[in-house]
Amino acid sequence: MNIKTTGFVNEQIIPERKKAAPKQNTETQQNIGDNVSLGSNDSKVDQGVHKKWTFLHYGAADNNLSDLIKMDVDEMERVGSDINTHLVTQLDQERGDCKRYYLIKDDQVGKLNSPMLENMGPSVDMSDPKTLTDFIKWGIKNFPSDNVALIIGSHGGGTLGAAADDRDGDIMSPQGLRQAFEDAEKVTGKKIDVLGFDCCLMANTEVAYELKDVANFIVASEESEGGDGWPYHNVLNEKVIYSLQKALTKRLTVTPEQFAKKIVTDASHAQQDLPTMSTIDTSKMGAVGKAMDGFAQSIINTDTNKNTLKEIIRKTEKFEDFKDTYHFCEQIVNSKAITDEKLKAEAQKVMDSLNEAIIANQSSSEYPNAHGLQMEIPGNGKVSQGYKELAFAKDTGWDEAMATLKNNKKTKA
Repeated sequence: MNIKTTGFVNEQIIPERKKAAPKQNTETQQNIGDNVSLGSNDSKVDQGVHKKWTFLHYGAADNNLSDLIKMDVDEMERVGSDINTHLVTQLDQERGDCKRYYLIKDDQVGKLNSPMLENMGPSVDMSDPKTLTDFIKWGIKNFPSDNVALIIGSHGGGTLGAAADDRDGDIMSPQGLRQAFEDAEKVTGKKIDVLGFDCCLMANTEVAYELKDVANFIVASEESEGGDGWPYHNVLNEKVIYSLQKALTKRLTVTPEQFAKKIVTDASHAQQDLPTMSTIDTSKMGAVGKAMDGFAQSIINTDTNKNTLKEIIRKTEKFEDFKDTYHFCEQIVNSKAITDEKLKAEAQKVMDSLNEAIIANQSSSEYPNAHGLQMEIPGNGKVSQGYKELAFAKDTGWDEAMATLKNNKKTKA
């Protein structure tokens, strides 16, 4: 198992200073009579009550993951919201309507008994950035907190995007994701603290760069996630939520960074479904982009035979159509066949920047060279359709560098 130091056990949690009862506890007691009562179980919904954490689960399950994502929401319901945490989901399934729930603790397996806050009908396109923006605005307004985590549960495809809707739409592109978060922040004034992708292939260099200004930390998997025959498993699981709530009950301060690392720690104990998982500090992705641009220019200008680079690409840790960014650079640095010291130096700069950005990483023995972020490194030199529209492509020369692999000639920038 490859894992950086993560989680609540290996990292100090800061006790709060002694003071009067926490503000959110007081508000809970004062406002309890004002809480709306919705749903057949007559449970109280802490609408408008300020808490420490809000978890917004965006269940884009209008696809073949429908039953599995509903099961994962049911797992979260077995923990439920508490005095310190709001758990809210917008769940759109393959059959039926898109609904919003406030998750209340319920031990019944296989059925959601939490209060339904809104039935949005059968025709909601969860792949539309405006739908995601609306959910974030609604969630933050109605369930305020110090910290906000947003978990997207759906299909994912790296540079293709995430949040697939087979009935009403397609899939939300990385640019669409960025736009959704930007538009929500303009209204709420609040940036997402932890963005979790409960989707395949979303620990992607290009995606993390696209979203570097709209979320503080990203938690995602390089590889496809597995589970019951389908590539899916719950990231925001029962254990993660419970451990956070337990820490908060003891009046311990859990920062977004600590929580994001905790998810990776718990993933290391479920590698049959989550063989890779990493946490990205997005404030470091600007430096990664700068290093990648220098590296790209060196690839364009190198005298190294392109077949040598293609062979290294072939040997790089693979995740469907993507390759591990760090492992590719590492092989170039260590290659005896490459004598271009400028190329090696630029590859090392990329490795150094990734070490700063990837603050937690775990992988199973099946992926010994999974370092936390993958990307498009096509041996045939052809990046995916629409790649040039990504912020990463616009800010770096990566697609131009990959294009030089189509031949063995040195190409000047």
